[in-house]
Amino acid sequence: MIVAKYCDGLPLYRQEGILKRYAAEITRTTLANWLIRLSLELQPLVNLLQETQLKADALQGDETRIQVL
Repeated sequence: MIVAKYCDGLPLYRQEGILKRYAAEITRTTLANWLIRLSLELQPLVNLLQETQLKADALQGDETRIQVL
């Protein structure tokens, strides 16, 4: 669900429709609530990564360009 939403750009209403075709009655509200709960669980990890980056002497970014069609 997370990969489909954030990597594949598949909105929750479409995921809800896909799940219905497989007889899984999971509403988009439930899917959204799962995403919210997951974000709360992952927030300590995000905070740790941010603190680690802010302590670094330098940060490196990859500026390789990708052609978008």
